[in-house]
Amino acid sequence: MFYRNLLVTLAVALPVVVFAAQNPAKPDNTSADTDTNDKVACIMEFIDSELDADKHDAYIDECVKQKVAARKNPAQKKG
Repeated sequence: MFYRNLLVTLAVALPVVVFAAQNPAKPDNTSADTDTNDKVACIMEFIDSELDADKHDAYIDECVKQKVAARKNPAQKKG
């Protein structure tokens, strides 16, 4: 089980790392870039949580909504 999760994580993370290496960070990131980063982070969180595959879409959607809401209203950050 652990090796499968590690393999999936690497399969998702490797293209992101390669893309980031080829395209240096710009100070004016577009919202599409930020949305993509949020979605990738949510997918990684889902893999780490080891929930059932049938909860994948709902978990990712809710996670992205929370990240977008936190980005739009940084005054309400928890921590």
